[in-house]
Amino acid sequence: MDEIQKVLIKAGRRDLAQKYYLKVAVEFANQKALQEYLKKHPDADKSKHKVVEKQYSGESKNKLKFINDAEAKKAIDHIKDKLKGLVDRDEKDSKELNFVNYDARRKGLDLIHSKGLHKFLETEK
Repeated sequence: MDEIQKVLIKAGRRDLAQKYYLKVAVEFANQKALQEYLKKHPDADKSKHKVVEKQYSGESKNKLKFINDAEAKKAIDHIKDKLKGLVDRDEKDSKELNFVNYDARRKGLDLIHSKGLHKFLETEK
């Protein structure tokens, strides 16, 4: 988190801090997704975009579980464009969202809160 984000959060404007972060940096799940993005956005600052390695594990702290499938689908539909490839629905449990790492999970949780979907979370560890 940079200084601008800290100031915005301290001023009670978490929404603006989130928008600022999303404009400053984009993380991608693989090199192909990054290359496609850069092709569509030739003026993008390449230093602010990166590929993150998936860090899923069986008992991952990078998951969020919803009370039902419908709410999980609403959440993924809301955040998938903003987190491009950093989140997906669990293949074994469709009520769970898997994030590639803790930072992606934190960003996803902020987006879920902004949409009011956090009240449908079964777990929020």
